[in-house]
Amino acid sequence: KEMRIAMDTVRILNFGPIHEASIDLEMNLQVLIGPQASGKSTICKVVYFCQRIRDYTLDFLMDARQFTDNHQNEYFNNYLKYLTKQFMGLFGKTTHMQKFQIEYQFDGKRITIRLNKDGYIRFAFDPELKNGILNLISNASDMFLHGFENGKISALMDQMTALGMMREQLYSALNRLFRNDMELIYIPAGRSLLATMSEKLQDFSISDMDLAMEEFIRLIRKTRSKFVSKIPDIVKNYTKTVKGQINNSSVELAYDLIRKIFKADYTSENEEEKIYYDERHWVKLMYGSSGQQEVLWILMLAFI
Repeated sequence: KEMRIAMDTVRILNFGPIHEASIDLEMNLQVLIGPQASGKSTICKVVYFCQRIRDYTLDFLMDARQFTDNHQNEYFNNYLKYLTKQFMGLFGKTTHMQKFQIEYQFDGKRITIRLNKDGYIRFAFDPELKNGILNLISNASDMFLHGFENGKISALMDQMTALGMMREQLYSALNRLFRNDMELIYIPAGRSLLATMSEKLQDFSISDMDLAMEEFIRLIRKTRSKFVSKIPDIVKNYTKTVKGQINNSSVELAYDLIRKIFKADYTSENEEEKIYYDERHWVKLMYGSSGQQEVLWILMLAFI
């Protein structure tokens, strides 16, 4: 067979335990196998960060303070600082690291992340990508400085609607620029602890955690409220209250797989998470098996 050359890749050189790795982003599934501390999690986090640059860019563009509190000459430099902050949130400080290079290539565009001689992160964008981001920064600044501030959009509801439309337009533009419209989810190791502490999940601070775990907990907090009843009841309520058709065979297949793997139903009622084995027998999530705790949010997020 003729060897296919991947167009979308992440290439890693001398980063942590990884001497060299090239990850083909066009494959549907990849499995990494190796001994402890050989770089498997590092590869996953690097790929996650690279593909999340699109979303971090959106977060920056939707932060009005970036434009109202700074001069326009500082916008792009502050954007690079914002990306650096996210990188350090995922991997920690970099001043002690050896020189490394990460290349994220997609749709003929490239982002390079490297360590300078002082031990600080530097991002480099190819001209087409940089120009696209600069245009979006200009559009966002124009909206915040001239669309909201001078009375064109005054009422609170009008502002909320305009912000929603602005976010939607910027996200669509970023999807086209990065040629990627997928929702990205990183499911971290140690997630069973979140099940053990499920009733405290709303209370404890996540600001000191690494970025991947912080984002995962935020996602769980947002998603958990969808499971106020068992999946069959959720589906029944959905079909009665939401417009559009539902693919019953796909939903049934998904639910059958959840029952086969999880061996139970999951609910989150009044902030109390339960595992139902049948109508009468249940336990709190924190008392479920370790396997159930590990797999729960992989299944629930996939189902949603």
